[in-house]
Parts: sequence; structure tokens; C-alpha cells
Amino acid sequence: MVLFWLAFPVLAFLLFLAISAVHFGIGDSQSGAFLQRGIQSLAHGGLVVVGVSLMHRPEVDPIFAHLVAGETSLLWAALSIAAYGLAAILLAYAVLACRHPKLRLRFGELAGLALAYYLLPPLVGFALYFCVVHSVRHVRHLWNDLGDSTYGARRMLPLAVLFTVASWLAAAVTLWLMPAAETLDGAILRVVFIGLAALTVPHMILVDGLFRRLPQNPDNTADSGIT
Repeated sequence: MVLFWLAFPVLAFLLFLAISAVHFGIGDSQSGAFLQRGIQSLAHGGLVVVGVSLMHRPEVDPIFAHLVAGETSLLWAALSIAAYGLAAILLAYAVLACRHPKLRLRFGELAGLALAYYLLPPLVGFALYFCVVHSVRHVRHLWNDLGDSTYGARRMLPLAVLFTVASWLAAAVTLWLMPAAETLDGAILRVVFIGLAALTVPHMILVDGLFRRLPQNPDNTADSGIT
């Protein structure tokens, strides 16, 4: 994934945004019929990716420029087109929330996040969502599902610490090896976002592609974001 990004930065970044939206959306949606689940997923995932970017375009454009070597016109064209689809999806989600009471709390969460995305700087808004909403929910679901299997807490916690430390060490080494001409802010942005892409692609394949197909504990999957 890192090599692909370095060779085709614009294409890699667009794919990263797309798979991130899908992954976030699946994690935040509730169980239901295929169409209902799809609308929820596209609304939640699309808002954090497309919404944050377009709400703060002047602030986001320099960030994108660091990540794709200055070529951002194609990115903004794709995001602008996606915005029309997102608007339709949000309207459909509002209709669903009116008709199905169980969706109203999660729709209210999305509305609250939309306000936060608008008021906060883009990286702060994304960090709020990623750390406080997505990661907490995602880890809880995985913990509940894996906790009743052979992968108990005593096996999961050391692995989590190991991979966390390894990721930080890899990021530190990469930052140290960055060209001297690269600004510190630009180098950190590239390391963080390209590193996230390198982790997100296999993570999504594992969690959304393989793990959700395994037999789950029925007590833990009623509102799971990975089933």
C-alpha cells in the first residue's frame, strides 16, 4: 500500500478515502435490511470523509497537497461529485429515521457530529470522530465477539500493545528517513496518513471481509458494526 501510494498518490488517496468511508460507515450502522444498512453506512462514512473535507476546503487543501504532491484538482472534483450523492443519502436516512424509531438515536449522533465537523478544525473534527466514536465502538464490538472465543483478554492485550508499539516505531523510523527538504508538518502528515492507509486496507479486509463471516456470539451481534 505504501509503495502504491508513492507511485500513484492521487489514485491511492482516492481509494483510501473510499475504503475509509465504507469501513467507517459499516462500523457505525445498525443491523437491518440490506438497503437500510447501506443507506446508514454511506451516510455515516460519507459525512466524515466528504463532509469534513468540503466544509473546510481552504484548510484541507494544503493537507491534501502534502499527501499527493500538490495535485489536488482531481480530488476536489471527485469529492464535489460525491457530495451530491451524499446529500441524497442523508435525505433518505432522515426519512428512514422518521419511519423507524430505532434509527433515531444513531441519526441524532450523526447530526451532532455534523455540527462538530462544521465548528471544529478539520483534523480536530476527524480526531474526535475517530478516537471517541469509531474506535471506542469498534474495539468494544471486537472485544465482545472475541472475548468469548479462544482469543481472550490475556491474549488480545499483549498483541494490541505489541502492534501499537511496532506502529509507532515504524512511524518514527519513517519520519527520521524523510528527506531533509520536507517540512516537519508535511512529513508528519505524510507519515500519519500513508501509515493509516497501510494499516486500514488490511484491517478492512480482515474485519469487514473475513471476520464478519465467522460465526459470532448471537448475544453480541444485535447492534454490531461488523456483522
